[in-house]
This record gives sequence, structure tokens and C-alpha cells, in this order.
Amino acid sequence: MVPATVVVLKDLPKADEPASDVGTTVVSVLKLTAFCASVGAVMYLETWATVSLARAVAVALGLSPELVKWGVVGVAVAQVVAYASSPWKLRRSGTYAAKTRAEGDALWKASAPLAALPTGFKTAGQALWWGLPGAFVFGPTMQRMSWTGKTLFNKDAVQMLEFRAVNGVPVGFKYGIPVVGSARCVASTLNGVESIAFAYRFLPIVDNLRRLDDETLIGRMQVGNINVLYFTLKEGRAKAK
Repeated sequence: MVPATVVVLKDLPKADEPASDVGTTVVSVLKLTAFCASVGAVMYLETWATVSLARAVAVALGLSPELVKWGVVGVAVAQVVAYASSPWKLRRSGTYAAKTRAEGDALWKASAPLAALPTGFKTAGQALWWGLPGAFVFGPTMQRMSWTGKTLFNKDAVQMLEFRAVNGVPVGFKYGIPVVGSARCVASTLNGVESIAFAYRFLPIVDNLRRLDDETLIGRMQVGNINVLYFTLKEGRAKAK
């Protein structure tokens, strides 16, 4: 008998395999564009908040209007540079493996589908490969917000977005983003192979999962039929058989 702390593939609702026709691809591109635009809007708001705080501090210190102006410009430029350099910093630290798309595909094909998955926290591992949209979204998320992993509570509740920093500043604890980071488990089929996946409730994203080794899951983030990135999650306890 499978314990209640394990999500079982056969108990999950089925998600259809994304089609590869032109119409589906166009819709997928539109969804991905809208998603990237929303992330860009968040970055803009974060930059605006940082600049506003810098301006308030400069004024409180009694700096001249000229110094305040150039200080604000400097903070805004530093923020943009921090976003743009995130992928490079992740690669330098080893958090991003910088594999080619072909290498990522090979690892995915060699991994085993999940018939069951224990609940609990899944620690963020390496990002293996990403295209340009993945770098734009995932680079700053991993580096500036310190993505720490995902928590599987049960088949209907997954917290996808968990972090330990805000705008590059560690906060000393793990926090999740409600609503937007909410997901559920589904039985997803890719290339004719069915496995457990995490489907966001309010974003057009599915994280397809397979087992890379005894302690590592490989994830393939999809927006429609577009593969955005490959990433890994680490497990710290016994696996379901």
C-alpha cells in the first residue's frame, strides 16, 4: 500500500500532450511573450521601488538636488546591470550548468518517468539549460531572489516559487509567493512518455518532471509546446518505489 505522503501518477488528472502544429505554436509564443512581459513589469516595479527608496534616503540626508539626481541614475543603472549580469553570475558560481540544448534534451530522454513522488520540500539544484526567455526570467529569479526550491504538499497543492532574498538582499528565511506560485500535480505526456508534472494554476506553465538519479529530479519547463528551460531539484529523503 502506498503511504499518503506520496503522490501517485495514476491518481492524477491527465494533461494532454502539447500539439506541434502552427496554431498551437503561435498561441504558445503569445503566452510566453505575455509571461515575459509580466516578469519585465515586476522588474520595472522593483527598480522603481529601489530608486524611490534611494531618492528618499538622499533627500533625508540633505544632499543637493544635483547629487540626488545622479545618485538616482546610478541606482537605476546598477539595478539594470544586476539583472543583465544574473545569468553570468549564476554560470560563474556553478548554479547554472550552461549545457547546450542538445545536452539538456539527452539528459531528459535518459531520465526515468515518475510513477510516484514523495511530498515535501524539493531543494533547488542547478539550472541545466535555458533559451533566451528562460535566461530573462530564470536568471534574475535564481540570482536576485535566491530561488530555493518547491514544496509539494499533496496532489492538489504545490508551492512553486520559494525564495530567500529580495532584490539581492538575503532575508534570512524562506518565503513563498502566494496565488501566482500555486500549482497542482497532473499526469503529463511528452513524446509519448507519461510522468508527474506540476501545472501552475494561474500561469501558462507546466514543469514536467522525471528522475535523473536517486536524489535528483530533472524538470522541463514548458509554455504550451515551447521548452523554456531544464532545471534540477534535489530530494533529501527516501523515494517512493
